[in-house]
Amino acid sequence: MILVFGYLCGDNYGDEILASIVEKQYPDSVRLSKENSLWQHLKLIYKAEKIIAIGGLFQDLSSPLSPLYYSLVLFYSWLTRTEISILAQGIGPLTSPWSKLSSYFALRLASNISVRDIASSDLLQRLDLDHYYGSDLAWNLVEDYKIQKDKIEIDLPLAKNHLVLALRQLRPYEDYKELLEQVLASATEVPVMLLEMQPGDNDQVKELLGDREFIEIKAQDYKPEELIYLLEKSSTTIVSMRLHALILAHIAGLELKAISYDPKLEQLQLQIHRFELDELSKRAHECLETT
Repeated sequence: MILVFGYLCGDNYGDEILASIVEKQYPDSVRLSKENSLWQHLKLIYKAEKIIAIGGLFQDLSSPLSPLYYSLVLFYSWLTRTEISILAQGIGPLTSPWSKLSSYFALRLASNISVRDIASSDLLQRLDLDHYYGSDLAWNLVEDYKIQKDKIEIDLPLAKNHLVLALRQLRPYEDYKELLEQVLASATEVPVMLLEMQPGDNDQVKELLGDREFIEIKAQDYKPEELIYLLEKSSTTIVSMRLHALILAHIAGLELKAISYDPKLEQLQLQIHRFELDELSKRAHECLETT
């Protein structure tokens, strides 16, 4: 049995994309995440021949406990002699000593490690951990989209040339509120599309729209190739805080603008050289530094 291991809870569309790509290669694989009980963790890992860790697990930006949890899972996998594969990971930032220590020893247990960006590779080099430098698994969708594009049939919005907003919960809200008000004020005549990559992403920005008309697209209602098609046919620009929304939009040919609340967006910009890390990102960093 193959275990696909990651942040596969909370209906995060980006992580769902990564899992689905691995599952194409391993059709009989089983998912493992924080949603599983302790007993399920113990039983599934004990029975598994291999565990494949995907996404951006070893970072403490979202929570200082996250890398500790993922490290414990890999420690137990090693104890049960389950092969460990770290696949296309984004490693870091790791700010606390405990995060660094647990992640270091957990990653040493892997039979192979591949990372998706230069910063992750540099971090592992400093830790003297052997690894491969590759790219995010979502880039596999480029070929999939080429093959399937002419066969896709979905309902498209009547309006064209939407400004797409793919955001997340804004903290601190007041700082981001001013930022987004500026974005919306610069495109008053453009139809707005809210792209929800995770439930609740759009709750706050709807308040800013007021009486302005918009359409809301829930990513979970579409296959990745369908979502790329929808963006290509109905949109021109995306403003996003979501890594995988930017990747999908890039494949669709949109103009990309990022609110870089997270270093992984800066790493994406270095890879594709196609979107702005301008005043939006500077302001976002200022917001983070004051929290």
